[in-house]
Amino acid sequence: MLTKKLVFGTLAGVGLLLSTVGAAAAQMAPDQMAPEMPHTSAPNSFQRIEQPLWITGSVTAAGLALIGLEIWWFLLSKPPSRRTATSQDTQKVVKAPSN
Repeated sequence: MLTKKLVFGTLAGVGLLLSTVGAAAAQMAPDQMAPEMPHTSAPNSFQRIEQPLWITGSVTAAGLALIGLEIWWFLLSKPPSRRTATSQDTQKVVKAPSN
């Protein structure tokens, strides 16, 4: 069973990992960067940007993880339902029976 502590700890770890990888990529030396492409077409035309496969995969995995977290948060993390008992014009909340 997933606990809030485990979910938030995992999210914090993934966020820390992604921020560390992003900072390392931002500190590349200029000679390691791709050379600039000359403008051969109109300035508003589409230009393809080549990215390493691991960046594409990590962005996709992070997006899927966030989608999964949203589904869990809004659909699966509901508190247990409660039943009410009525006796002589008084309504009382009782705990739901275990299945």
